[in-house]
Amino acid sequence: MQACSLFTYNTEKMEMETNILLVEDNPRDAAQLKSILEEINFPEKSLLMASSLRGAITHEVSKKKITLILLDLSLPDCDGINTVKSIRNFFPDNTIIVITTAQDENIAMSALREGAQDYLIKGTCCAVAMRRIIRFALERQLTLKKLNEASESSLKADQKIVQMNEQLRNLSAYLQNIRENERTTIAREIHDELGQQLTGLKMDISWLKKRLQNDMPASEKVKEILSLIDGTIKSVRRISTELRPGILDDMGLIAAIDWQNVEFGKRVGINCRFENRVEELPFHKNIATGIFRIFQETLTNIARHAEANEIVTTFYRENQNLVLTVNDDGKGFDEYEVSEKRTLGLIGMRERAFMMGGKLYINSVKNKGTTSILVVPLMTEHRAKVMSL
Repeated sequence: MQACSLFTYNTEKMEMETNILLVEDNPRDAAQLKSILEEINFPEKSLLMASSLRGAITHEVSKKKITLILLDLSLPDCDGINTVKSIRNFFPDNTIIVITTAQDENIAMSALREGAQDYLIKGTCCAVAMRRIIRFALERQLTLKKLNEASESSLKADQKIVQMNEQLRNLSAYLQNIRENERTTIAREIHDELGQQLTGLKMDISWLKKRLQNDMPASEKVKEILSLIDGTIKSVRRISTELRPGILDDMGLIAAIDWQNVEFGKRVGINCRFENRVEELPFHKNIATGIFRIFQETLTNIARHAEANEIVTTFYRENQNLVLTVNDDGKGFDEYEVSEKRTLGLIGMRERAFMMGGKLYINSVKNKGTTSILVVPLMTEHRAKVMSL
């Protein structure tokens, strides 16, 4: 076996580097093929020769970049179709041209079905045919190279997209946490600072009212001011609660869901029932917030679109998951139409669920109501760290 190196083979339309592996045990046939290659100016240094299957797949050969394999089907250590199968296993991407005798043409056809690209009949091969075969091998090599490069490029692009999506989700979770923290701070300041000042002002106005009992016009004006202050205090409490319900931090998730359920029913005039089957657990703050916000958004969507008369909310534990279902008897909707509109509210709810490692399912049938199912895995240390980023 002789050494092999890359060479540049020129044709009228293309210029590429290639090697040829000639596997032939008959010296006379090998010499004839070598002579044909010399006739088309194929460099001798780029021709690798072997006289057996074992010789063709030695460790040294396997490291060479083979573009074309000229393969005799009858070798000392392998014969017939098995020769093609063995070579194909070792060189899965290379062009294989079978060399056969005229009476073995049927075997050559079988070889094509096993992965060979063409065949030559000994004694009839000429320079024209050899040039065509080499051109085909070069074009195939170029095509495979472009396909591999495109595949690698596509894989890198897909990985980049996955990485960017992960970064966007992390950013979204981070912004959500900042938003909730800001809401908590603002709600506390509104409730404590503004609430205390309004209460103090009310006390002062009440003191003035007692001093102005004999002055009816002034007394009536003070009464109006006290009524206005009472209304302002209620507004402050409402705004503070909407920003961040204190009950969520003070009494926990289950109490917060129960409270929100009652308040929503009073405000909207819908019969709301809450069935809790979960013992109060030490829910991670961000998980409790995420579940509560999705519940709030679900109720808001029902109020806006469902025209429901009754809402039944159930909170239970199934294996290692927390499940919150909200079922209404409203008019329902076409899930396909809603998904086509890519409603931002639903997208936001699903993203919140995803950040918690969970999923949000929405099943709706027109005129038969809607059921929202939020499934969230019980908090793990890893998820707690991710949610706290």
